[in-house]
Amino acid sequence: MGSLNARQKFLVPAIGPVTYNLGQILAGWFFGGTDLGISAMTWGALIGAVAGNFILPAADILRSGGSLIPKLQLSHPGVRKVGALLLPALLGLSLSQLGFWITGSFVSGSGYLTALKNAYNLTQAPIGIFAQATAIVLLPTLSAMLAKGDMAGFVIELNTGIRRILFFTIPSSVLMAVLAEPIISALYLGAKYGPVQVHDAAVALRWYSIGTFAWSLQSVLARGFYASQDTKTPTIITSIMVAVFIGLCFVIPPLGLGYAGLALALSIAGTLNMFVFLVTLRQRHPTLGVRPILAASLRIALASSVSGGIAWLIASRIDVTASRMVAIGSVIGIGAVSIVVYYIACVIFRVDLKPVQGMLKLRNRKAPTA
Repeated sequence: MGSLNARQKFLVPAIGPVTYNLGQILAGWFFGGTDLGISAMTWGALIGAVAGNFILPAADILRSGGSLIPKLQLSHPGVRKVGALLLPALLGLSLSQLGFWITGSFVSGSGYLTALKNAYNLTQAPIGIFAQATAIVLLPTLSAMLAKGDMAGFVIELNTGIRRILFFTIPSSVLMAVLAEPIISALYLGAKYGPVQVHDAAVALRWYSIGTFAWSLQSVLARGFYASQDTKTPTIITSIMVAVFIGLCFVIPPLGLGYAGLALALSIAGTLNMFVFLVTLRQRHPTLGVRPILAASLRIALASSVSGGIAWLIASRIDVTASRMVAIGSVIGIGAVSIVVYYIACVIFRVDLKPVQGMLKLRNRKAPTA
């Protein structure tokens, strides 16, 4: 997949996770009622992982002229460079995942921990769909521009990626907060997961949603460091923010928020982390205008608020805990209306749509020039 990304081929790597999940779904659907039982899911995961993450990429590599003959050349300068950069990058990525693990040590009661876990998992959806996808596409492009000394193109491309993420994740954060109960009910409502559990998870989701856009943007900003072969700086920054998060876990919950304060603490730490990333990159690349980014964020936030307000007016009149089907219909219907309203609001508030429109031209795009 890394080789395909470097060759500007992103379709097959994107299909990999889908194939993995599809394998589990199909195996559970067709073989869950057989003697295999729940183990059918594990077989589906195995087959989907091998097919999506190895067979398809390998076939695409061969089709694009690559080779699959293994070679172990530890003395190669490229191998050594990757080895030196890899450890800090792995540590930095793992530190960003420590948040929920740390949260568990501050929670009293398995019910609240389940609520936090369900809510936290939901916030990973927009991060995975928008942030990770954009980051994967950006890294080889940014790296190539820096290798050629095209600093102007680097800044333009990074700026475009930032605006694209903001366009998608700010409204996602708002809608997840507004539609917290319908979303939780649609996914988890059942005989053992009633209105009380839905309410607890929804409260946690609202506080987690505050920082969703920041965690998403951080994934893109980190590629700005990685493209310049600096994996230590983001690791140091994130390590400091983990310490900040732990401190907030001691301070915020006793203020009256209880378990939900832990979700707020993670959102605050993530937002601070994102701002430090942005400021540090701005210091290295002065032409990366922070004020235009903040202005774009404000316009997007206003459009998202209008969309979220309409969604709240509709959702407040529906008892989503009445049944799971009602919740599912509410999420789909209100979500569709919210998307239309958001687009109209973006036009009214003059949100720059060029970074988003550029996504339709990714397959044929060339490196931007100043």
